[in-house]
Amino acid sequence: MSAPAHQTSTLPALAVALCLALGACGVHTGCGEDATVDDTRDEAPGDSGNADAALAPAFTLETLAGEAVSLEEHRGKVIMVNFWATWCAPCREEMPLFEQLRADVGEGDFEILAVSVDEEPRDAIPAFLEGIGGLSYPILLGTPEVVADYNIGIGLPTTYIVSRDGRVVETLIGGQALEVFGPLVRKHL
Repeated sequence: MSAPAHQTSTLPALAVALCLALGACGVHTGCGEDATVDDTRDEAPGDSGNADAALAPAFTLETLAGEAVSLEEHRGKVIMVNFWATWCAPCREEMPLFEQLRADVGEGDFEILAVSVDEEPRDAIPAFLEGIGGLSYPILLGTPEVVADYNIGIGLPTTYIVSRDGRVVETLIGGQALEVFGPLVRKHL
């Protein structure tokens, strides 16, 4: 006997939904807690190989308070650009670790720019920040253009380490441990 039609038609839809949900938090990448992509790429995210391809795409984004923050204003520092969302469990786990790294390294030569890709960030972020005890580094409201420029797919979190001269020197996809991203940041200080 074959399965009823309503059962066979819902299984593919459930499988697709599960894959999308897992992929949204970086599971599709195969990156576990200790995994990293040490990427000294010839191409910046979203670039197609021009002479300036290694440069991180420029952006100016707003904070929740309406302040404009640009990547360029932090030139001369090592910058960690982290794409995240409030609904992403690995993002929730690693953001306090970024806070710890920032406290350990100091703010003089290092900055973290956390770019939210939430659909309704002004509604979601305040409760998220309260739930993790707040953060001292800038939380920026991402735009579709910046997400496209950095080639962010459905894998979150995605973190780029940008050198003092504005080049993408490391790419980390999926949630990472402090023992992974800490040495990568320190290597470029």
